[in-house]
Amino acid sequence: MSEFFSSRSIKAVRKERHCESCGLKIAVGQPAEYFATKQEGDMFCWHAHPECCEAEKSWSVLPLDEGRENMADM
Repeated sequence: MSEFFSSRSIKAVRKERHCESCGLKIAVGQPAEYFATKQEGDMFCWHAHPECCEAEKSWSVLPLDEGRENMADM
């Protein structure tokens, strides 16, 4: 369980970052989303493209059982 969670939008990153969602680069000057969390005493921080965050939000709308059925087909 997360003890702390924070997120914010960045208008333009100052240095190249790596998107944790898609694995592609976030180039200097591109917008990004920044996330930080503390779990069991350890801090984790990551960046993602705004588009990737929107796509993940739409995926999380599926009912849990429907997602499991789709995974069984793989």
